[in-house]
Amino acid sequence: MRTNHNDISDFYSQISILLKSGLPLPDSIEQLGLNFNKPDFKKVLLNIAKNTSEGKTLAETMKGYPNYFSKLHIQMIETGEKSGMLPETLSEVARTSQMNMQLVSMIRQISIYPIFTIWFAFLVVFSLCIIVIPQALEILDEMLEGEPLPWLTAQVMDIGTFFVEYMPFFIAAIIIYALFFIWFLSGSIPAKKLFLRGIRFIPGAYTIFYNLNMARLCSIWSVLMQQKTPSGNALELTQEMMEDRRIAAALKRVSKSLTSGKSLVDAFKNEHIISGMIPLTINHVPEKELPRELMNLAHLFRERASTSSRNFTTVLSIVLLLMIAIIIGIIVIAMFLPFISIVSPIGGY
Repeated sequence: MRTNHNDISDFYSQISILLKSGLPLPDSIEQLGLNFNKPDFKKVLLNIAKNTSEGKTLAETMKGYPNYFSKLHIQMIETGEKSGMLPETLSEVARTSQMNMQLVSMIRQISIYPIFTIWFAFLVVFSLCIIVIPQALEILDEMLEGEPLPWLTAQVMDIGTFFVEYMPFFIAAIIIYALFFIWFLSGSIPAKKLFLRGIRFIPGAYTIFYNLNMARLCSIWSVLMQQKTPSGNALELTQEMMEDRRIAAALKRVSKSLTSGKSLVDAFKNEHIISGMIPLTINHVPEKELPRELMNLAHLFRERASTSSRNFTTVLSIVLLLMIAIIIGIIVIAMFLPFISIVSPIGGY
């Protein structure tokens, strides 16, 4: 079996724990690599251990393995190394990775049924178009005795003819879709990356990733504050770890506002893309308690992301099922319309 995101997330968590215990980075990575049961990732970890023992940074070494470590995680680790907070940063990377995995797993589980239903429905429609509809067209021509088909029926028949003409192409599409479905369920790293990129463009998914970014902002900033990092520097470091460019740009403007003399609360209030709960927390919580409250706020945003993902996947499933029902309903109605046109004159007589 090849390495998946669970393995990588576990690596982040374990290496963070070992570093917090005071163990050297190269030795810690080497020990984890020796105990790892996936040959491909074991080799990667042993190579990273070797490179870090020779003086390379962890982030620099990870850049050589883009199929295992995302750019965002490498950037976060690089910032953590520069700020001297690598163990804490690795803990945050692990939390971020685990949240993303939970999100993908949740949406995958709920979307299995619609995805399979779409494939099965297309297979049924395709079979009808190449087997039933051509025969039905001959029968209807005889029954209608030269009368034109109802408009909807004619459109469905044209689609059926189109499927017949390009049958090899559609058979290949059905097979490719089935293979893609199997690959999608495999949980491989490329499948997860593609899935996360794809769902961002679906309406309603933005809320999920917005809350994840707010959670990341609060948790990273909390860790930096615990290390007594000045607010301006903390915001600059946090900005580098943001996945959403608009949020990163907002944090950059907040940092500049601080240098020009504005208060932290006023600087945040001018940035509407940043959740209003952050300046509200800063304004009402004593400074010494702020790191703890920011971490609590991060948990709140993660809960919001989980709730949004559940709502999103439920709505997506309903929409897909409605689309399938409408398509099948149109085909059924189109097939019955000619019989209605035949029976109507008889009933009138």
